[in-house]
Amino acid sequence: MTPLKKETKRIHRYCNEDLQQALIDIRKKGRGVRETCRKYGIPRTTVQDRLSGKMCDDMKQKGPDPILGIEGEKRVEDWLLNITRRGFPIKKQDLLETVQKIMKVHKIKNPFKNDCPGKSWYLKFLKRHPHIALCRVEGINKAKAPVTEQSIRTWFDELETFLAESNNQSILECPERIFNGDECGFSLCPKSGDVLLPRRFRNPRKVKPGNEKNILTIFITVNANSQVCPPLVVLPHVRPPRAVVDSLPEHWCLGKSDSGVTRSDVFFEYITNDFINWVDRNCIQKPILLLLDSHRSHMSLHLSTICEQNGIILYATPPNTSHTLQPVNVSIFEPMKSSWPSVVGNFLSKPENVNSRLNKTKFCQMFRDILEDSSMDATIKNGFRQCGLFPFNQDAVDYTKCDKKTTYVYVSNYLQNSLKNESNDPLCTSEDITNGDIVSTRKVINCLRAKLNEKRIDVDVILEELRELETQINIQNNNSEMESDRLVDYSSTIKMDIELYDWHQDIEIKQCKTE
Repeated sequence: MTPLKKETKRIHRYCNEDLQQALIDIRKKGRGVRETCRKYGIPRTTVQDRLSGKMCDDMKQKGPDPILGIEGEKRVEDWLLNITRRGFPIKKQDLLETVQKIMKVHKIKNPFKNDCPGKSWYLKFLKRHPHIALCRVEGINKAKAPVTEQSIRTWFDELETFLAESNNQSILECPERIFNGDECGFSLCPKSGDVLLPRRFRNPRKVKPGNEKNILTIFITVNANSQVCPPLVVLPHVRPPRAVVDSLPEHWCLGKSDSGVTRSDVFFEYITNDFINWVDRNCIQKPILLLLDSHRSHMSLHLSTICEQNGIILYATPPNTSHTLQPVNVSIFEPMKSSWPSVVGNFLSKPENVNSRLNKTKFCQMFRDILEDSSMDATIKNGFRQCGLFPFNQDAVDYTKCDKKTTYVYVSNYLQNSLKNESNDPLCTSEDITNGDIVSTRKVINCLRAKLNEKRIDVDVILEELRELETQINIQNNNSEMESDRLVDYSSTIKMDIELYDWHQDIEIKQCKTE
């Protein structure tokens, strides 16, 4: 019995470039269909389907279409590239969760477990989209991630370039269109602090009015015109108590999460249902700029889509710069956190709050009084000015908050490279620098110290580098003197040997004559 032959599937013997060139020859050069098909080895029906418009000009990809479709994957690719450029880094898990959410919302049939694609889909997605590359990021401790002046200035330049490319640089001139949002957690039972007691009194105690672990998260958004959007309060409850809901001030927002912090779905609901409506009610010109940190709750595809549709430009600040570039943190959260026990004490000392404690119901009332204070307008405007966001000026940032050690290492490496004579300029060598030059430079810098400090230039770092340079020059001079001394000793030794040799020669000659 003869074995059955396995059917082999025909594979295209031509590529997409051959097909496109064949269509160009027929349409523009007027060549015949049969002749062109024989030349490029393409079936005549394939070309005729393209000419009649029955199929698109591009070749159909082998195998089935992607789960999201061609347009769906293109949308995911555009979102990933766009949001990465705005300072929001996307990880593999973020991409897979985004695709999972798309398939659940649109009820797309798929072979994945729990509608979540796996490693195979992920690798094929990268292969289908060569513009996306996988880069390994070096993980470092937050304490070892310094913020330098150069990185902040680079961020300012990149933000200005990004807005200019989309013709939105006019946003930087309108204070009501520049927004900043940030969140912070506050304890409902702050530490009582130190107390004054008799000298011999030991172990003072005080009953805590509550649990120190009870922390509420509040998200505040303001613009450079000192307008405060209705805050978002996040509660660690699946179903918040009715008393807490009733105590919320008008237009304030309430979020729910198991951990009590802002998640992507909570932030999406806040932007969609509250922030956008507030912007429309106040008739603020769009597009607007919303500056956030690069937390993963701010980088979902649905959030980017709804913001793009409503004229909201999301842009991330660099890591570890909340104390430098976020006005909400600089003007509201930092002063409040440093004096939080006294803030709570002042609130509870009011007549209507006597013999009570700070709970979730009174928390929103206290924050409402703080945000509605008459001095808050000037405080917010001053915060945007200190962060250099309005007026847009990167020189207004307090760079003394940056890591001085990093600045010192940067200057030190720069001077050491100059001393190594790596430049082609002969004036960049240490041999041309004398101690007198260093003394003169030190005098000039000390005379200009006040003006340099106004421009936030660390004069002490420069003087320290001058001292190191002076030490290196002294070492070089000492080495050259020792080398010259060795040369002198060596030459004198040679001269002495020559004289001794001549003296011995004279003695030998005299002895020969006497003999």
